[in-house]
Amino acid sequence: MDMNKRSVMILDGNTREALAIARSFGRKKINVIIGGYSRLSRAFYSKYCKAYFLYPEGNDLTRDTHKTILHYVKKFKPDVLMPILNKTFSVLLQHKEEYIPHTNLIPLPDDETFRLMEDKTQLLKLALKNNIPSPQTFYPKNLDDLKFLSQKLSYPILIKPRISAGGFGIRMVFSSQDLWEKYIELVNMKRISFPDSPFDSSFPIIQEHLSGDLINFYAYSEKGAVKAFFMTKTLRGYPLMFGPGIAAVSVRNEFAKEISLKIIKLLNWNGIIGFQYILDKRDGTPKIIDSNPRFWGTVENAILSGVDFPYMLFQKAIGKEVTCCFDYKEGREFRWVLFGELFYLLQSKNKIKTIADYLSFRKTHCEISLTDIKPHIIHTFSLLRNKREVR
Repeated sequence: MDMNKRSVMILDGNTREALAIARSFGRKKINVIIGGYSRLSRAFYSKYCKAYFLYPEGNDLTRDTHKTILHYVKKFKPDVLMPILNKTFSVLLQHKEEYIPHTNLIPLPDDETFRLMEDKTQLLKLALKNNIPSPQTFYPKNLDDLKFLSQKLSYPILIKPRISAGGFGIRMVFSSQDLWEKYIELVNMKRISFPDSPFDSSFPIIQEHLSGDLINFYAYSEKGAVKAFFMTKTLRGYPLMFGPGIAAVSVRNEFAKEISLKIIKLLNWNGIIGFQYILDKRDGTPKIIDSNPRFWGTVENAILSGVDFPYMLFQKAIGKEVTCCFDYKEGREFRWVLFGELFYLLQSKNKIKTIADYLSFRKTHCEISLTDIKPHIIHTFSLLRNKREVR
């Protein structure tokens, strides 16, 4: 590793976000160090990764994770430490003072505000209080509340965990009996697919089911002042119905943008954040349904379109002024072929249309790099070993 170069330590090396960010920094001749909980973390095997290390997995091992990350921060002395997912963001927020003497942290919100934006209940109550459009939502406190609600609702409706990632735990419900059974199932759900994902099955929310396109707004903000933003429309998600996007196209929606800017200002938000809206087919209004106070799966699309959020955070962390970026290329599609699109095809009911969509590559890019192929081989092996798609 060239010690004369700037360096960044990226966590959550198992994710597609980490790989995309590592490649972006590597192309800028910045040394990249990767941390992750699995030896099959795909970013470990990128040609841009100069060193890597393992830390403990599991939501109950936060203290052990912190100790391990801090050890390697002291060893490698990176210029900047960059978490990707909720768990590692939480580790840094809880132990910020221990990292500051040894490295620069990317801009972060305070811990309380971060927790607020992890929780759908808090987000939706904030929206209601500030006249921000959102789906009709109910917050049953016990089974008696649920029984009363079940007779009043118009079906289908959705049950959602207050805290989850990647659509995990969301259920569509078609009757009062179905509501009762799926609510109990969700409340009792303790194990989750990904050990680094946030999940809280207590007090699920009940929400009206809306039809319409999914619009995503992403931003970097400095104490409530937005320095850059990027927007996409989700074209396909996996798993079907509620899974994270595996194909997205860059778009603009002024209403969703203004709502997002309003929330960011209300929170005095510092760092990166994403909001998701559904364009209600009944009137075209974007209604807020979720927030992500961390990096998102489609960050590679933003980088390709000219909004390099990771590099902006890096620049700010090392004390440089960040140039505002509100201009990006619309209509640029990005797809995650390995293996989200393959599994989407297997689940799709209309396979002919899906195949036709796949064969259209106009203004389209994907995550596969023929000059950095090892991460894709490792991803394939990990998929075969774990018998499921690796986020």
